[in-house]
Amino acid sequence: MVRFFIIYFLCFLSFFVQGSDTTVVENEFKIPKQIDVDLIYSYYEQDGDLSPVTGGKGTQALTDAVSQLKVNIPFKNGNAIAVSITQDQYSSASTDNIDATISSASVIDARTYGNINYSKSSTNEREVFGIGVGYSTEWDVESLSANANWSLTTKDRLKGYSLNFSLFRDDWELIYPFELRPIALLNNQEFVDDNVRYSLSSGFTFERVINKKLITSITGELIYQKGLLSTPFHRVFFIDIEQHTVEYLPSQRIRYPITVKTNYYLIDNLILKAYFRSYYDSFDVIGQTYKLELATKISRALTLYPFGRYHHQSNSKYYAPFAEHLSSSTYYTSDSDLAKFDAYQFGLGLSLNPIYGIFKMKIPKTKRNQSLIIQSIDVRYAHYFQTTGLTADIISLAVKFKL
Repeated sequence: MVRFFIIYFLCFLSFFVQGSDTTVVENEFKIPKQIDVDLIYSYYEQDGDLSPVTGGKGTQALTDAVSQLKVNIPFKNGNAIAVSITQDQYSSASTDNIDATISSASVIDARTYGNINYSKSSTNEREVFGIGVGYSTEWDVESLSANANWSLTTKDRLKGYSLNFSLFRDDWELIYPFELRPIALLNNQEFVDDNVRYSLSSGFTFERVINKKLITSITGELIYQKGLLSTPFHRVFFIDIEQHTVEYLPSQRIRYPITVKTNYYLIDNLILKAYFRSYYDSFDVIGQTYKLELATKISRALTLYPFGRYHHQSNSKYYAPFAEHLSSSTYYTSDSDLAKFDAYQFGLGLSLNPIYGIFKMKIPKTKRNQSLIIQSIDVRYAHYFQTTGLTADIISLAVKFKL
């Protein structure tokens, strides 16, 4: 379905561009520039044996195929509209264990989500303001989002400042493990306090061109969440009683990430990209992430970039492995995402991006001889593993078009 939509949408854009030739010149939404279209496909596969669905042990096998379409349409006077539509098709062996019958409706499912954003640039393109909305639907959750952003570059183009804000509302369907549903019905009471989650985030970024070879930026964020922060179908087993229950976490969480990025031009055809992120939250999770990428220009059109990533995380005060919680605890989870672990990722990317594009085709019936140009192709592969035993592989393909 996504493939048919993408083909239809590209055809629609070609006619939209054709129709814009008849637009009145004074109309500020006349299209004077090329339209950017990105098609992205990725395939992710993981395995492990610490599934929170079965209380911190059991299969974590999962596959996820993601198809994404991004379109950016620039108009006159600095106006632009960007649209993004994505579909995840995933299969989760662990989620299948929510019910007693294997191959339940949740084992293979899809998540569909989209965003539309409007932006306005100043005449000199140094200042940009944008707003947007989004929607997402999945088998057990429906989400709405809104965002706003602002950025400013100094006259000498050596410094940049940006602010962003976003708000999410997630409405969850409370689905409990099959054996615990009669208890909720008998007591006429839910295991959790709410079925709605609100997430509010804000961030500030400062970027500086230090010299001809070095560019760096620092980003500070504040993320506040309120409502349902636990997952209703995650089981928790206790060490002191036989009866188990579902994951239960506080209804508020605050996160404080800080990110530093640096690009250093070693020589003309060699760029070192460094990334560091420090993270702390009110669940007492502390993490540090380090990433290095070495972009090597093999030719004017071809770039090879190996990369590596290391992440260290402390465990949350609410986490314990399978059957190690005390029933007297107020909060409890056996989700290994909140456990202590080290994670490593290694990968390789290849980007083909000639100055005049890879392929050019005229679009028929357009007065301005509009063309469809395949501008670039990017392929990436990465292998990921945690000290918890979780392993994963991901491969992605991104193709950029211009209309």
